[in-house]
Amino acid sequence: MILFQLIKTVFQLAWFIIVTVFKWMFILFCFIFVIAIFLPEDSQFYDTDYDKNNTNPFTDSTFHQLEEHLNINNEKQYTESNKLKIIKDCIAQVPVSNYTRFWKDYNNHTYSQTIEVKNGIVCEASYNRNQLYVEYNYDNQKYWRNVYSQIVKFDTTQMQFIYDYFEKIRVEKELDYQDFANVVVSFIQSIPYTLILSTSKEEAINNGGFIRDYIENKKGPLVENIKFGFLSPLEFLHSIRGDCDTRTLTIYSILSHFGYDVVILNCSIHSMIGLNLPSQGKALKYKGKKYYFWETTATGWQLGQLPPQYEFNKDWYIALPSVNN
Repeated sequence: MILFQLIKTVFQLAWFIIVTVFKWMFILFCFIFVIAIFLPEDSQFYDTDYDKNNTNPFTDSTFHQLEEHLNINNEKQYTESNKLKIIKDCIAQVPVSNYTRFWKDYNNHTYSQTIEVKNGIVCEASYNRNQLYVEYNYDNQKYWRNVYSQIVKFDTTQMQFIYDYFEKIRVEKELDYQDFANVVVSFIQSIPYTLILSTSKEEAINNGGFIRDYIENKKGPLVENIKFGFLSPLEFLHSIRGDCDTRTLTIYSILSHFGYDVVILNCSIHSMIGLNLPSQGKALKYKGKKYYFWETTATGWQLGQLPPQYEFNKDWYIALPSVNN
């Protein structure tokens, strides 16, 4: 009888151990599966050897030397009589940009493109951004809509070169509507992040949050004293340096040209694009349509995926509506 109880106890203990091990193995498997499916690629998972093929138009030191020419001093008088002189001086100092980008889409397909941006058009774009004045009446949505729309209105008249680059890729790869959007957004995502500040970094630190953490912990490059705190699409494509709204303006300009129903979505601390395409995930409803969030500042984020740090922001709004709705 004692032997039977002993055998029974050993069997129960062994069964408990087996069940517990398998339970934790299953939990671990589910955790790894979720990470593999939903976590975007970042520098830890991204193929850094692939990035070594990319070329930059300027070194960081050269770019910072060009800042004063790209950020035309607000003290200058913006009149038609000196506009040509300001732009001419800028052209004399700012070289043509030429670089090659290699990137991957979300299906691991690879793309490459050599891009040339003329210094004349980027100097005009810089002049346009710096001379722009929009009165702020404590209405963020109205203010940014006015600023963005005027920047896009000018830059898109000079962006045929980038439209042609992507049209060539679309035709050669026979991309459908969704895959073509993936290529455009993944291209922008592949460009390393640079923080663009409207003030000095000493002043910007007082804003706290992400900006303070980024500056104090030296998480990456930054550019100071840029009017509005972003670069226009042409300035971005020339320097390949930009933060969130610099990127959303660029993607908005490109996708709008190709007929997409795209918007710019802003909250108090971030900017993303919203795309009206069949999808799943997080979206903002606007005029009876769903515009799915699309993160642009890091690789791997796909349509409908909202980074966790922005999940609970309730102040998202349409900063720039679609021109194709």
